[in-house]
Amino acid sequence: MIKKAIIFFILLTLLSCKQENNVGLELKIGDFSLHYPSHWKLVEPKTIDSYYSYLTNTKDTLFIHNGMYNSKIYKDSLFNNKFSQIQISDKQAVLEIPKNDIGSYSLYLPKYKSNYTFHIFSNATKRNQEIENIIRSVRFMNSHQIPNFNTIKFVDNKIGTGITNYENNCLNCHSEYRYEIAVPLDSNFIKSKDKNWLKKYLYSQKKNESEYNIKCFQFERKDSMIVKEIIEYLQQNQ
Repeated sequence: MIKKAIIFFILLTLLSCKQENNVGLELKIGDFSLHYPSHWKLVEPKTIDSYYSYLTNTKDTLFIHNGMYNSKIYKDSLFNNKFSQIQISDKQAVLEIPKNDIGSYSLYLPKYKSNYTFHIFSNATKRNQEIENIIRSVRFMNSHQIPNFNTIKFVDNKIGTGITNYENNCLNCHSEYRYEIAVPLDSNFIKSKDKNWLKKYLYSQKKNESEYNIKCFQFERKDSMIVKEIIEYLQQNQ
């Protein structure tokens, strides 16, 4: 009887420890929060203007940037990962996961609040359930949980999403804040155009910019999903 009681006590202790590890810890900065396992370590260096930190379990690391002055991350060619444009709260985001189980993770909100950018990304890794759980726990205000990654439709880097195509094809000539080679794609400009105008413009063949001999990028009809995602991104909360 005593042996049974001891065994029961040991099992109960082990179960309690396992449940405690599964509960995890919370990181909360302003209206942003996420949860991570208790065996991961949070490091928060001192920064100015923007928030920066990273989570690590010694093998894998997740880096977190949140604030102003973050450059557009998809102006250059894409990594060989899988991509999906999803919605978090009322904001458009890009979710990036390893392709063929080799690659990296990334969750990117170009503008989640005014000119604030949020980006969480991993070092090179294989598919990792702990990292996926951390990213799925990301919340902004009253946003819902990100769906299970296995239920999300992803595309490869040759197709990309609306946001990745917008940054890669549009922001070399346009800016969202000032005039560069062409008109700035700021909130005032977007508000002055409806969805049909934006759609026709993205599909249309443009004239060369005479001073620089540059032609604005033209999307094809087969790119209808990309065009739809670009417009959703541009018109969010306008």
